[in-house]
Amino acid sequence: MAREDLPVEVASALLALGASILFFRSLRRSGRIFGWPGLVCVGFLALMLFLIAGEEISWGQRIFGIETPETFDGNIQNETNFHNFATDAFEFSYYFSAFVLLIVVPFVISCRPNLPRLAKLLPSPATAAVALPIAAFDYDHWMVSLAQISSFVTLFVAAAWAVGTPDGASRRLFVTAILVLVWVQAIFLAYGAAFLRIWDVTEYKEMVIAGGFAYYAYELFVRLREADTAENAAPDQRWRAARKPSG
Repeated sequence: MAREDLPVEVASALLALGASILFFRSLRRSGRIFGWPGLVCVGFLALMLFLIAGEEISWGQRIFGIETPETFDGNIQNETNFHNFATDAFEFSYYFSAFVLLIVVPFVISCRPNLPRLAKLLPSPATAAVALPIAAFDYDHWMVSLAQISSFVTLFVAAAWAVGTPDGASRRLFVTAILVLVWVQAIFLAYGAAFLRIWDVTEYKEMVIAGGFAYYAYELFVRLREADTAENAAPDQRWRAARKPSG
């Protein structure tokens, strides 16, 4: 399932591409509502996810049967992509950045009652709930400190939300997430050596990360559309209020 051009890799690419398209569609509204900071942030996410989608499938090399150019001869997998020139550095940067943006940032936001207006551009706890499984797929990187930090911090975040939320359904969701994360991580650590390709675990991790970004992109798209609709309706409402007879 995690081999090249099979469901896991294809899903990762499609989810990343879908997220990129949604971020691009949110670009105009983010610029109009939040100014240049919104434009830069959303534009950066759109571009990065487009690049990640392309890199995931080596820019369609196997789909179209294209030979690897000489420029990419030093590539570890002899494919038309850039990330396999420095696979570990790219993976650590991507995984840890996704962990910070999709899990840590929503938690910090949920702990602060008064937030600046730009915080509306950031992911919510709902996005974090989708992205929580990121922490479970770390077998081949488990001895790297960043992987252990992200796993334990994710468990802390899920536990804090489970204890702090007054909603019973949300509490059960986060308790279940904690149990699943611990169980899956334990299974990988105990039996991971049986993998035919030890890095297959990270293919699933990339699919979950792409799914988290796709949900974040959808969430932001809906949020900006609603804000845009409200702002466009406000002048008309004020005009109607001014026309309404007093008394």
